[in-house]
Amino acid sequence: MSASARLLGLIVLMIFIGTLVPGVDSAQAAAMRRPDVIIVKLKPSSARTVERARGPMATGVGSLDRLNVIWDIRDFRRTVPAARPVAQGGKDYYGLSNYYTVELPSGTDLDAALAAYAADPNVEFAEPDYIMPMDMIPNDPDYSQQWTHYSAFDRDIDTQEGWDYEVGDSTVIVGIIDSGVLYNHADLKAAIWVNPGEDLDGDGVVWDSGDMNGVDDDGNGKIDDLIGWDFFSGSGCWPGEDCTVPDNDPSDFAGHGTHVGGIVAATTGNGTGVAGVAGGNRADRRPGVKIMALRVGYLADDGRGYVISDLCAAGIDYAVSKGVSVINCSWGSSGTLIHTAWLNAVAAGVVICKSAGNDNNEIPDVGDTTYGVLAVASLNQAGSKAGTSTYGTWVDISAPGEDIHNTFSDMGAATYADLSGTSMASPTVAGVAALLKSHHPWFTKTQIDTLLTNYVDDVYADNPGYIGKLGSGRVNARRALEILTTADFIVSTQFGKTPLVVDFTNTSPNAPSGPYEYTFGDGGTAGTADAQHTYNLPGIYKVTFTGSGPSGPHTRIRPEMIVVTEDTMQYGTALTRVGENGSLPIRIRNTHLMKQFTIPFKTTGLPNIFIDSIQKTALTTGWTGFGNPVYDNRFNGMIAWRFSAGSATPLPVGGGVVAHLWFHVLEGNTNDVFPVDSATLGFDPNLYSIQLLSNWADFKPEFVPGSITIDAPACDCPCQGDPICDHVSDLTDVVSVVNVAFRGGTDTVDPNCPHVGRADANCDCVVGIQDVVIVVNHAFRGDVTPYCDPCGFPPCQ
Repeated sequence: MSASARLLGLIVLMIFIGTLVPGVDSAQAAAMRRPDVIIVKLKPSSARTVERARGPMATGVGSLDRLNVIWDIRDFRRTVPAARPVAQGGKDYYGLSNYYTVELPSGTDLDAALAAYAADPNVEFAEPDYIMPMDMIPNDPDYSQQWTHYSAFDRDIDTQEGWDYEVGDSTVIVGIIDSGVLYNHADLKAAIWVNPGEDLDGDGVVWDSGDMNGVDDDGNGKIDDLIGWDFFSGSGCWPGEDCTVPDNDPSDFAGHGTHVGGIVAATTGNGTGVAGVAGGNRADRRPGVKIMALRVGYLADDGRGYVISDLCAAGIDYAVSKGVSVINCSWGSSGTLIHTAWLNAVAAGVVICKSAGNDNNEIPDVGDTTYGVLAVASLNQAGSKAGTSTYGTWVDISAPGEDIHNTFSDMGAATYADLSGTSMASPTVAGVAALLKSHHPWFTKTQIDTLLTNYVDDVYADNPGYIGKLGSGRVNARRALEILTTADFIVSTQFGKTPLVVDFTNTSPNAPSGPYEYTFGDGGTAGTADAQHTYNLPGIYKVTFTGSGPSGPHTRIRPEMIVVTEDTMQYGTALTRVGENGSLPIRIRNTHLMKQFTIPFKTTGLPNIFIDSIQKTALTTGWTGFGNPVYDNRFNGMIAWRFSAGSATPLPVGGGVVAHLWFHVLEGNTNDVFPVDSATLGFDPNLYSIQLLSNWADFKPEFVPGSITIDAPACDCPCQGDPICDHVSDLTDVVSVVNVAFRGGTDTVDPNCPHVGRADANCDCVVGIQDVVIVVNHAFRGDVTPYCDPCGFPPCQ
């Protein structure tokens, strides 16, 4: 991007857009506006009238017709013709079909037209037709401090423009051979590679204690190397630094490796800290590349950081064995050992980026001249060689490396820092290499190296004294990516219940010519640029889209793109009497792993049912939320609990009773029936929800209501069918009934109910298989025990 274009962008950002459109954010305000066109959203009743109109000047709404004549419009048409309201069998839940495009004569004063249409009583609001540039500006709060991505002097690497083509894919792994990585840093945790051979539960969770079983599950000689390896042990360390034995904890104390890893893949768009070159776009659910934490260095007692040659070689070998695509080495080198390790990595097809050094001379080290290793020099914000950067004819490429703001470990504490050196320049190039590998996974090392070093910005106009000694130029993400075929698409919806109809639309920025192919993740495919697909089964589906162009095919992969549910929350039925306690089973049928859900409760009718407690069923230890409701208005029969797995085992896919709601009835008439509600709670729609383990969404499952029936008074036998008489029907009760029925056990008789025993659930004076079935169904399926009146029977003989 030219300096003049950036200056124009800054001027546009300073323009204040008026308040005609409610809720316009700063990004919209900064966008350019299409001339002679405005967009109006009509009120629903007016939109229904206009939909039946015969022409732009005869909408059927008098005030709109007058405006259209006054402004001499050229057209008045529905903006999205395919949008249809739900009432008409469509999927428009939010009024998309109420938007209309108004074409005005050339040279029309847009602000005046907007004001006129916005004032019409039939119009909800009017807005410009924004021309939005294809730039992804992350919401990370420290992004403005990262001049590498965007610089007013245009000495950046055009990452912001490059992200229009690629943001990084989680299948690409970058080995960080360094002082370790602070893997629990909030801006890095989502970017940490998880070893599939040690990820026993397959959940991809970083430092998952459930995977630490003390066994070398992947057979590589390293026990529980879930996220990489700490190769270091030694002496002369800074107090507090881990210098004991090699282990599976590659955390960073010195800070250097955390900074390097963040430059490559700090999570982008997560509203936290900074953005990595290949850190994805969290807001759009596009995961970035993964970084493998390999600790080969330490913070010494002289306050400097060091790496050890043999550990570096071991780290490189580990990275190659685990399938990395890119390795970053931000350190100096000597000897043939490390040279050999690099040659092995080169032969394996790994892109290797290495810092040129910070000695401000022309003397290379062994890595700088190793075949296939890219030596990277450092530049400052003015585009000049950084003062300390080593240089020479052997340098392959340059990158920003001075005052680089990124993630940091301050002796184990997560923070951010500004660091300078070729150590920062090298991972910048590695990040761009990871973007290229993400974009075309089949590209070889040679192809990526060629793209990196040939599609660059000139640096010699700013460095006339270093001609030929700063490599081919400054790395540029946009230049390297824009020449490649890029396939991309959008969807009409990403979430919903079966059957879910999804429209797929080709939005490829450089318009590949085809052929095209969608794979929808459920076995379905399509061979067109735009497609429609119906998902008939619940699941979380990965979608891929391939388009072909001059540089060959490109496939856009979107993991967890579509989430389809078929979940229900079902309240059972309860039969009780005035003055007695009752239990209402609550069942969830879930088609995905659940980490959180909310159970609301409301009875309609007289406020004579009061909640005593809620008790979990079939949930593992660690689930929280059963003690204190998140909403409590018991006088009106309204209460809600939110339950969370936290670090406990999530609710597995399946269905069953998750809780029993205990209550008592103070007043009522015989055979009063009180339906149990949830959708009408009316205080917070988020309180009725289920959250997937993947953090994809909170959603409302289908609700199946239950009921509470107040039966006629009878003798007080509250423990009928509950031999233990603890008001919870479970395995212990089943065992008691079985013992009485089949092993000669003695039944328990209530003093107030001497006619039958507690194990005789159906009051037929025989404890047998039918009683066992009743208690089992009550305990494990939530069925209500059929009430029988023992006082109405003659005494059992």
